[in-house]
Amino acid sequence: MIIRGDEPIYHYKRTQTGRDAHGNPSYTKSSSLIRDALFAYTGSMEPVEANRDAVDAHLTLYLPEGTVVGDGDEFEIRGSRWVKDGDPEEWPALWPGFTPGVVIKIRRRRG
Repeated sequence: MIIRGDEPIYHYKRTQTGRDAHGNPSYTKSSSLIRDALFAYTGSMEPVEANRDAVDAHLTLYLPEGTVVGDGDEFEIRGSRWVKDGDPEEWPALWPGFTPGVVIKIRRRRG
């Protein structure tokens, strides 16, 4: 199922701001609203871990052309935070004049 329209999607971009006292990178997150994106539910699974009752949900997110997604970026959709799950790719032009965008898998764990 693909959802389209005015569904707000917030992109939380992680940017390195410097280094801490131990030389480790320090980061900040800035947010931006993406309105012309699509997402499709791609399933869920229940990981087997001792003493844990968790569910991992997965979405495929179709973003506008030129959207830059980096390591540590997160997305908020319908009040839930999702993390990047793999590398972003360009989705193909479906017909002449169609501008392709960026496709990325995202996931959320509850429990």
